[in-house]
Amino acid sequence: MNDKLTMAGILESVTGAPSGRPLPVLLTLAGFFILNSLSKWAEDMRVFGLDPGWISLIAIVLVAIYVIVADIKARKRRSRAILSFQVSLDPPPKNGIRGLILLVSQFQSFNSSLRTDRPKLESLISRIASGDDLDLQLFESPDYLDIRNSNLNPNIEAVAYHAHGGDLRDVWLITTETEAAKSDCGASGRIGSESAGCILEAYLKLKYNIHIHRVGFCVKPADYHEIWSKIDEIFSRSGLREEALLVDITGCTKMMTMAAAMACIDDKRRMQYMDAERDWQGQPLSDAVPRPILIDVDPILKIRSQSS
Repeated sequence: MNDKLTMAGILESVTGAPSGRPLPVLLTLAGFFILNSLSKWAEDMRVFGLDPGWISLIAIVLVAIYVIVADIKARKRRSRAILSFQVSLDPPPKNGIRGLILLVSQFQSFNSSLRTDRPKLESLISRIASGDDLDLQLFESPDYLDIRNSNLNPNIEAVAYHAHGGDLRDVWLITTETEAAKSDCGASGRIGSESAGCILEAYLKLKYNIHIHRVGFCVKPADYHEIWSKIDEIFSRSGLREEALLVDITGCTKMMTMAAAMACIDDKRRMQYMDAERDWQGQPLSDAVPRPILIDVDPILKIRSQSS
């Protein structure tokens, strides 16, 4: 706990205003002080022959006019900022991106034969987990795992984009825990993405020869605070500049996406989304090639701050 007493902390405690914006509070307090001083001065002497009550009323009206004019100017600045703001659908830069954070969902194969042959799939996953005799054919061949024909393909494409001709060297995999069913409340269990993370780690190491960080980054699927904390920890302790890291929010649940967005509110933190053409059900087309889109919330936050 931080016991250091600061003026910003005092203002936040007394007025409830955010500690990062003490200036409006100080100006308001100064305005009331000046108004109170004018009222007392008006009581002691008559100005221009006017009654002290009229002097106080005129002062209040002048202050009110000033506040209204200041508010109108602030709204105009915000309107200009909104009109000038444009959403960019450009891809993120390759140069300078040294780290990528991937949110991994439960593994789902789109290979029809593999989906119906559960024992074969479990055997392949066990072999990959053991780390014995692994090669690219085991991952990519339609006769085996066929990983590019699965829900992990957007994660792979995200890495491929930054690994080919880029500066990517580290990838963090945020996976989810398997939750057992709870008989006391009737809640069903939920399969996590630990095995998907294991598959993705082995493949990315073999394919792109980059550092993969997976151990210690498995979270509860609905605990958005823990997910936010893990992503914030990576930004804070990776040793990389924040602008050299990207969070890819493609392969994950809505809860994980929300937590990732919360972690990227801080200045210079950015996200990317692998966009692909979809069918009428919202599913990516099998032959569609995902392309990354940079998501930067800083301009939106700046507009928000101008309106406060």
